[in-house]
Amino acid sequence: MTYAFDFSGFGLYAGMLARGVAVTLGLTAISTLLGAVVGIAGASVAVAGPKWARWVVASYVELIRNTPFIVQLFFVFFGLPSLGIHIDEIQAAILAMTVNLGAYAIEIVRAGIDSISRGQVQAAQALGLHGRQVFRYIVLPQALANVFPALLSQVLIVMLGSAVVSQISVPDLTYAANFIQSRNFRSFESYLIITATYLLLSIVLRQILNRFGRGLFAGRTARAPSARLAAARPPDVARRPHPARGALIMVEFTLWDIARNLLLAARWTVLLSLIAFVGGGIVGLILLAMRVSPLAWLRRIVVLYVEVFQGTPLLMQLFLAFFGLPLLGVDVSPWVAATVTLTLYTSAYLVDIWRGCVEAVPRGQWAAGASLGMTFSQQLRYIVWPQALKIAVAPTVGFLVQVVKSTALASIIGFTELTKTGTMITNAAFRPFPIYGMVAMIYFAMCFPLTWYARVLEKRQKVGQHR
Repeated sequence: MTYAFDFSGFGLYAGMLARGVAVTLGLTAISTLLGAVVGIAGASVAVAGPKWARWVVASYVELIRNTPFIVQLFFVFFGLPSLGIHIDEIQAAILAMTVNLGAYAIEIVRAGIDSISRGQVQAAQALGLHGRQVFRYIVLPQALANVFPALLSQVLIVMLGSAVVSQISVPDLTYAANFIQSRNFRSFESYLIITATYLLLSIVLRQILNRFGRGLFAGRTARAPSARLAAARPPDVARRPHPARGALIMVEFTLWDIARNLLLAARWTVLLSLIAFVGGGIVGLILLAMRVSPLAWLRRIVVLYVEVFQGTPLLMQLFLAFFGLPLLGVDVSPWVAATVTLTLYTSAYLVDIWRGCVEAVPRGQWAAGASLGMTFSQQLRYIVWPQALKIAVAPTVGFLVQVVKSTALASIIGFTELTKTGTMITNAAFRPFPIYGMVAMIYFAMCFPLTWYARVLEKRQKVGQHR
């Protein structure tokens, strides 16, 4: 089967693409500013607030970090109107993105505050500064300098994750891609262009924010560690009716009916997560061997692979697999497209995690293996990998949480898992608040034990290092 690519007609939609870029960047900018405020305020409470306030902040962080962003978005847009709170799609997107980023920012900023030496605080107090002045002028600037790379990465994750706001009719880049392919029937070319645009935005934004961070925090005592809006709606796009206003056919479901169907659908979420994690782990090991290889061209291939998958939205990758593989003569179902995409997506992150663990093994261990006459592969197998494995267990288990949450996006290409089932029941019963609440709680029940176990492993590892 031969497929003829045709990009000739896309110039007609340049204005829509430009508006999509503006909306995506606008949403990212606003949610970043608001999320940073939430993060700083929440981190200060988590560190020095009263016990009840610390509990509230910790509960908020755990709930958001252990549920998928798309479920949070649906809960805000479809759930709040059932409580009498009516907001449009732009406001819902900003609120959901802010709430999501704020939870991650709290943990990042809190870690930065904890990294500040107690001696700095005591020195400031000796100079007569009271508590708020110490926090504002001494602790916070250095904490932000320490964690700026982590905050930058989270901002980019939020920008890439914003692709799902197209599901509530926000006219962002993904919305533009969906509209264009519905007009010219060139699905693969449309999503390929948008994916390349996201990759370009990710690279450019990272460079700009890196320069901004270096200028903003230059000269600080604590240096950053080396590790690392509403735009005009297109005039020819019809506005989707607000969920609280449209005429709907309602079906009666008891809470048990809803819970039972959601729990049955959760089996597919678990199965997809396990396949993606195991498959991604196998691919990740192969890529890791290439990444630490002495051959430069192998390392460059892996770097490019990681950059593409980490620098583009998972939703666009799903679209490309679902619409692109048939062009190669491969008939794919939503299940196959989701499995392949999530496996490759998972491998791109696992290889980065494991590479950091391999590099944490002292270089002297490599030299010792070489002095014994071991080949490169023998050094990896018998010396480096056993030590790196101990370091890698905690972050690998932690990343499994991200894999579980990422499966929610498979619902957009028609795979009937937990999120898709929740949407179908909501469309039939129109009870979005309790239904999406149940969906979020089931995801939380799946993810929180993994998060807790990852923290236990991390604490054990730190204790072992200090013995």
